[in-house]
Amino acid sequence: MKLTYYALCYHVPGEAHPFIGDLPDLKTTTEGDSVEDLQAMLQDAALEILPDRLAGDGTPPAQSSIDEVLTKADPELGQVAFVLPVTVFPKPRTRNIAVSVPEDALARIDAYCEAAGISRSALMVDGALALALRRRKSAASKHS
Repeated sequence: MKLTYYALCYHVPGEAHPFIGDLPDLKTTTEGDSVEDLQAMLQDAALEILPDRLAGDGTPPAQSSIDEVLTKADPELGQVAFVLPVTVFPKPRTRNIAVSVPEDALARIDAYCEAAGISRSALMVDGALALALRRRKSAASKHS
C-alpha cells in the first residue's frame, strides 16, 4: 500500500535544527538539519507513527490534499516555507494464527527453511498463496 501525506515545512534560521516538518494528518512533527535530512526524518516519523494512527479496522488516516494541509498550518511555527510530499509504503499488519502440523512435516519444513534462510511463516504464507492461485486458475479453466 502506498500512502502520501503532505508535510508543512518551516525554516527557522538560528535553531539547532533549522528545518521543521509537520505532518498534520498524522499529528506528528520532526526536525532536520537540511531539507534532505528533514525529508528522511519525515519518512521515518511517518512509518513509525502510522501503526498508532490506524483506525480499528486498519484504515490509515485520510490523506489530505496540499490545499487542505495548508489550512492546518501552525502559526506558532512561523510561515510555511514549502510543502513536501511524504510517501511511505507501510508494512501490512500481521496476525498470529495457530496451525496444526504433523511433527514429521514440521521437521521437513523447518529443515527447508533453515537451508533457504527464510522463516517458517514466510514459507507457509508463500505456499498457501501459490496453492490458492493455482486452484483458482484450475477452477477458472474448468468453467471456460
